[in-house]
Amino acid sequence: MMDINSLLHIANRNTWEYPQLTGLNKLPSRATLYTFPTPDEALTLDRQSSPLFLSLNGTWDFFILPRPQAVNDEVISSAGWKPIQVPGNWTMQGFGHPHYTNVVMPFPNIPPTVPDENPTGVYRRTFRLPQGWAGSRVVLHF
Repeated sequence: MMDINSLLHIANRNTWEYPQLTGLNKLPSRATLYTFPTPDEALTLDRQSSPLFLSLNGTWDFFILPRPQAVNDEVISSAGWKPIQVPGNWTMQGFGHPHYTNVVMPFPNIPPTVPDENPTGVYRRTFRLPQGWAGSRVVLHF
């Protein structure tokens, strides 16, 4: 398992305060393409009918914390997880409250710094890959 602290800080600075950092441990962006076993099946454009597609939409476990620094191994292994629907917006499912505005920043800090109280959601889900996928390259799309 990856050390959670390695996702929180780079050069003694919070990773979420680097506007130029668009991701960690991810593949470069590209067009979303799906694999089909045959050209005829690909022509249907129905990704969910492909035996090479697995949707992870549905109920996930969710834990909300007051700030990213509160995420640790103890929280990850705790029993306080609640169900949440994915895709979805946690503030519309009873966690925290919306604070988006297109007029005035909802907090006094000058970007890219953020307040110490910065609600942080952690999601988890267990799933099994289909048997036929053993030895294949599997890519998760979020």
